Amino acid sequence: MRRLRLCVVGAEGGDEYAKALSRFDALSCVYDADVHKAREFASRYGVSYYTSLEEMIASKPDGLVIATPADTHLSIIASVIEQCKNIFLVRPVGGSFRECKEIVGMARKGKAMLVPGYIERFNPLLNKAREIVESRRYGSILMLEIQSGMRGKSLNSSLYVALDDIDAALYMLNAYPDTVFAVGSMDKRVMAMTLGFRDGRVACLTSNSIKGFRRMTITMENGIARCDLVRQEIEVEGDGDVSSNNNSNNSSSNYLIRMEESEEPISSAIRNFIDAIEGRDKPKVSINDALLIERVADSALLSSRLGSQLYIHIQQDADMI
Repeated sequence: MRRLRLCVVGAEGGDEYAKALSRFDALSCVYDADVHKAREFASRYGVSYYTSLEEMIASKPDGLVIATPADTHLSIIASVIEQCKNIFLVRPVGGSFRECKEIVGMARKGKAMLVPGYIERFNPLLNKAREIVESRRYGSILMLEIQSGMRGKSLNSSLYVALDDIDAALYMLNAYPDTVFAVGSMDKRVMAMTLGFRDGRVACLTSNSIKGFRRMTITMENGIARCDLVRQEIEVEGDGDVSSNNNSNNSSSNYLIRMEESEEPISSAIRNFIDAIEGRDKPKVSINDALLIERVADSALLSSRLGSQLYIHIQQDADMI
């Protein structure tokens, strides 16, 4: 079988994705408008490089991993969508929610497989926490809290308003929010938002400027799970139904889970993209997921400017967002 030939678009932001592609022997070239960045990247990975989108597309790659700044995504997608139908787009999809909708519209019209690069759903700890919630051992989930550092990103841009945290919250609660209320500090170093759901559940997300800090607390009817997403640990306590837990090591209602070393989320996301291209799997993150996440982020920014709660009308199929 011929190996896939995938191209990284954006040398500066594409290094981690190139490493993942290299592990699967799928990296064939890089595109960057800056010839020095393109040449250095190509030399590092032993691949060819292009400084012209037209020439890169003319080489007929099987797919693209676009890792350029978000405000360039619309123009790049418009240039390549007719020739290349397999695109992994590093989050966020657009430089604004309006651009996100335009890009999604192009993908749908062109019948392209556009995979948003939201990688939280490949986080092993997040998936383990979701297993605990879905087991109903401690009853239904009532509240979710996530505190994380923004890693130096500006809170004044819809590109970086706790996108991973919003994604994690929607994934854990498996529902769409009806309301959002957000506030930010005057120096734009801290933002807090509350997402309200129709069934009464709540997600509280707090972002600050501390790097390398990310924790999630899950409050259930009869228990609580405290998750450290950096250390990959979950501490669970409560009055759970022990008989419903199949893990003999966790026979107690109170226990600590340390995740074993596993594939990095970026590698898992790229593996899923490759499998989707080759027909072995479907994308784990859809363009509808991206629309929902970026709609919530856009509403959070507006709420913080207005100082009031906003109602979000989201249809199930997300086509009319």
